[in-house]
Amino acid sequence: MWQQGWFIQVELFGGRHSAINAVTAQDTSFARRDSLFTIQFYASSPGNKPPYPDAGFTFLDGERH
Repeated sequence: MWQQGWFIQVELFGGRHSAINAVTAQDTSFARRDSLFTIQFYASSPGNKPPYPDAGFTFLDGERH
């Protein structure tokens, strides 16, 4: 059995009046300036060593839905 390490990170951007949004999306390569938050999924292989197991991708794909 694959023993994964994983976590979910939610970053609050602050919405319409945030300093992040003070610069327009056209001025930089950061196109998500109008987002309120982002959600990122992280997972690691056992012992944080390669190769990353195929079961890990199945796990992460399941978390998206």
